[in-house]
Amino acid sequence: MAVDLTAFRKRNWYRQGGLILPVFDGLPYFVIAKILGYGAFVNVYLGEKNYGYFDIDLEEKKAREAIKKQLKDIKFINKLYDSWKKKADGLLQVIVKNQPIKNLLQLNYDYWEIGWNIEYFDPHGVKIVNEYLDLSDEEKAALFYPTEVSNVQKERLELLQIIVDGEKKQDILEHQQKYYYIKCSWADGSTYTIDDIRKKILYEKESGIQNIKKEISKIKKHHKEISEKKKGLMKKLAVTQKNIAYFFQKMTDWREERKIISQKVNNYIHQELLRLEKKTKIPLNLLKFMDIYNYEDELDINLLYERSRLCANLLDKDGKFAYYTGNDAKQILGFIENEFFRDVKVVTGLTGNKGKVKGRVSVVMEAADFTKFEKGDILVTAMTRPEFVPIMKKAAAIVTDEGGITCHAAIVSRELGIPCVLGTNVATSFLKDGMIVEVDADNGKVKIIPE
Repeated sequence: MAVDLTAFRKRNWYRQGGLILPVFDGLPYFVIAKILGYGAFVNVYLGEKNYGYFDIDLEEKKAREAIKKQLKDIKFINKLYDSWKKKADGLLQVIVKNQPIKNLLQLNYDYWEIGWNIEYFDPHGVKIVNEYLDLSDEEKAALFYPTEVSNVQKERLELLQIIVDGEKKQDILEHQQKYYYIKCSWADGSTYTIDDIRKKILYEKESGIQNIKKEISKIKKHHKEISEKKKGLMKKLAVTQKNIAYFFQKMTDWREERKIISQKVNNYIHQELLRLEKKTKIPLNLLKFMDIYNYEDELDINLLYERSRLCANLLDKDGKFAYYTGNDAKQILGFIENEFFRDVKVVTGLTGNKGKVKGRVSVVMEAADFTKFEKGDILVTAMTRPEFVPIMKKAAAIVTDEGGITCHAAIVSRELGIPCVLGTNVATSFLKDGMIVEVDADNGKVKIIPE
């Protein structure tokens, strides 16, 4: 069966991806496919490696519509967030009460329809901010720093304090119960265990108690200094500028909260997969390639195996979110790569944090790649996630395929004070392990240095 891709031609595509699996990202991608419509979304899985392609012009239109509403009413972003929060609370109730997955799916559309507003600003946020705020990159970095310490930092701070307090069993147990979801991603919903915590404690203790105390003080001091700087900057802004600044500050905090809920949802789905694995004898790694909206009809090991090799999904002419494998998936992959790369010649992106540095490229797509990463390497990835923080601390610079001014890589690179180029779209395709590159984050450029 040949796939008709006429409606997908000659669009301007924005790409995001990483280690992502259908059973988890089927929830948000189903919704954005419906929102953007036929011909404006393509999603491809090469094993666990995923790339989602979105019509960037339609996303900008959505972003501009939101900004227009914000300028008319400074409370717009709060109203949008509040409507999302009600849906989020409903999802959390499904998890807390361990209700059937069908209950989750019934709530999911409205939750992600509102929640996708954050994503529209990844490729366009910097441009929109620059139109309204004549500030330095350092000032913008401070202005859009999270109101609270990020959840990853918060978990680490509390873990470091547990070490300082003597590693009491009850404290460790309560920490595990509080942060059971912390290592979940779009490819893995497994639980953060007591063993995981003890391994992290051993790692952290290598630096010594005095250095741990210094680290706690350093993190708290940094956040306090940035918060004070943010307050000072806000006082200097004109009314319209404060409106825009407040919008993006709220987006930053909202993104963090959405990430936590997504992690909890993915852990909930993971528990269901473990039950299905036991019941059906289908391996967990194959069950992760299910279409969660039709999972009761798709417990076919041959179908799941085909998807694990290569699959694609998109909205078809009839408005169905359809999955393709075999030759159809190959056709879709070949088509979208030709469309996406037709005008790309260099690696350029947005400034996540300023700086210029040379170094050796290390492409990291998953935790299994961490062991090859060496201190001083240039971290090249689709997008950083909480589990990337240990290698981010060793990186000379960070370069990502996706992301905007409020993304994880931007925030962590500012905390670490290292150069960061975001939203290149193509870094993981163009840059290879061992290449020597110059990262010019001041200008959002990555230059390959010939040997």
